Amino acid sequence: MIRKSILLIASIILLATSCSDDRWRINDSNNFKKNKIIFIDFDQALFKFNNPNLNASISKYYDQNEMLGYLFLHCLSLGNPKDSLFFTSVELFRSDPYIQMLENDIDNTLRSKLSGYESNLNDKFNRLSFFIKNKPIPKRIYWLNTLFTSSVFCSENEVGVGLERYLGPKKMVIKKLPSEQFFQWMKDGMKVEYLERDILVNWIFTHYVPEAEESIIQKMIQWGKVYYILHAIYPDLPLHNVLRYQKEKYEWTEKNESQIWKYLVSQSLVFSKNERDISNFTNDGPFTPGLPEKGPDRLGQYIGFKMVSNFMENHESKTLNDLLNTPYNTILQEYQID
Repeated sequence: MIRKSILLIASIILLATSCSDDRWRINDSNNFKKNKIIFIDFDQALFKFNNPNLNASISKYYDQNEMLGYLFLHCLSLGNPKDSLFFTSVELFRSDPYIQMLENDIDNTLRSKLSGYESNLNDKFNRLSFFIKNKPIPKRIYWLNTLFTSSVFCSENEVGVGLERYLGPKKMVIKKLPSEQFFQWMKDGMKVEYLERDILVNWIFTHYVPEAEESIIQKMIQWGKVYYILHAIYPDLPLHNVLRYQKEKYEWTEKNESQIWKYLVSQSLVFSKNERDISNFTNDGPFTPGLPEKGPDRLGQYIGFKMVSNFMENHESKTLNDLLNTPYNTILQEYQID
C-alpha cells in the first residue's frame, strides 16, 4: 500500500533527497568486488593527437571493439580508419569552426571533471555487481564527441558517452543546434547532472532487465525495474534525477499519481499493444500525450517505477535478483494508491 503524507510537500522533499530502503545502504566499499573499469578519453585523442599518434591509438583499439567503428562510421561519418582518405577526413573535421568551438566547450566544461565521474562510476558499477550476481559490468567506457548522435551507446562490453550532449542548454553550441532537429525540450535535457545517471540506466536496461513484451504495462514495469535498480545502487541520487525529470515536474507527478493511473485505466490503455500508445507513455518528449502538458514525459515509466517500489516495500526480503525474475503481473496485482 502506498501511503501519502498529509504534508505532501515535505514528503516529496524527503523522497527526493533520500533512499527509504536501508537494505541498499552499504557504505563499506570493502564489501564490493574490486572491478576496475578502463576509461578512455578518445575524444581528446581524436582532436589533440597528431596523425602518427592518432594512428597508433586507433590501431591499438579499433580491432578490439565496435565502439570506434560506431563513432567513425555512424556518428562522425569519417569512414574506415584503414581507408587512405580517413586522415584527410579527420583534418577537415578538426578544422571546422563549429567543431572547434564544440571541442573547446568540452575541454573547458567537462574534461577536468572526468576523473571524478570515473571514480563515482566505478563505485556504482561495483555496487551493481555486489547486489546483482552473474551480470556484466562494462570493461571500458569511452568519452567521445558523437556530434549529437547519441548520449550513451552500450555494446556487449563497452559504453560510449557523447560528452557534447552534457554541456548544458545555455551553451552557445547547444543553442545553435537546428531547432527542426533538436527541439527545445531536447536541448533542455542536455545537462551534466544526468551524465552518470544515463550511463547506469542504459547499461542496466541493455544488460540486466529482460526485454518486455508487447503491452504498455509490461514496458512500464520493465522501466520501473531499471529505475528501482538505479535507485538501489545510487541511493543519494534525487528521485527527480533518477527519472530524468525537472524537480517541479517530479513534484507534479507525485501529486497526480492517482490521476495518471485512473487515466490509463479509464482509457483502456493498461494492456494496450498499440505502438503509438506505448510510445506516448514510455518515449521521450515535451510531455505525455493525453495528459496535462504541464506534466512531464514518460509517465508510464514513472508509474512503473512506483509499482516496482511499492512491490519491493511490501517484500523486504526480496533481492534485486528476485526483482529481475518477478513477472510483471505479480507486481501489477499489488499496486494500490490511497
